[in-house]
Amino acid sequence: MNQPPSRSLESEGLAFFGIVTASISHELKNVAAIINESAGLLHDLSVGAQAGRKPLDPARVMKLSADIVRNVERSVSILNRMNRFAHSVDEPKQTVDLFALCRDTMALAARAAVSRGIELIDELPNQTAPIPSFPFGLYRLLYQAIQIAVLDVQGKPSVHLSATLAPTLVRVQLRRDGSLMCTEEHRTRREAIEKLMQALGGCVRIDENMPDAMGVQLELPTS
Repeated sequence: MNQPPSRSLESEGLAFFGIVTASISHELKNVAAIINESAGLLHDLSVGAQAGRKPLDPARVMKLSADIVRNVERSVSILNRMNRFAHSVDEPKQTVDLFALCRDTMALAARAAVSRGIELIDELPNQTAPIPSFPFGLYRLLYQAIQIAVLDVQGKPSVHLSATLAPTLVRVQLRRDGSLMCTEEHRTRREAIEKLMQALGGCVRIDENMPDAMGVQLELPTS
């Protein structure tokens, strides 16, 4: 039995939330493992010096300490991003900085892209792009667009995310060199992104028949 559209969107939104939070938890686990390894090495060096076996190497201690600080800062950045994403679920329609949300979504999608050997390249303008919309819906839309761009494309292992801001709309473009191999996963994601864009009041174009590139273009109103 087919679900009503609202129930289907709710179910897909819950699945998306689970995918993203699972990815974030894996990333935090990796950072914690790095911090733990550096702390363990510092402990071993301290025990060795205390026992008189080997004097402390200041340069190595400073490097390990710097590694810990850098990864603590990285974990704080990940947690802040997770906090913004989690709160977007129950936020009403509001003015959203689309470019800032694009960068957050790129960071959330980076782990999945890397697993496919793809690098996400930020070519967004260094400015704000305020639009009235639903933050969680935008996260889903942009994440799906990135997933389409990193599917089975035969070409260079990078996706370029750029955008232009016009008086009445913002146009976000994802481009990857190489021709697209259309699969069932691609068709499923395409249907999902078209459904999301319809709900958000914008339009989407997926250029998949170009001889040497593929792209996803999203247009969202500024008012």
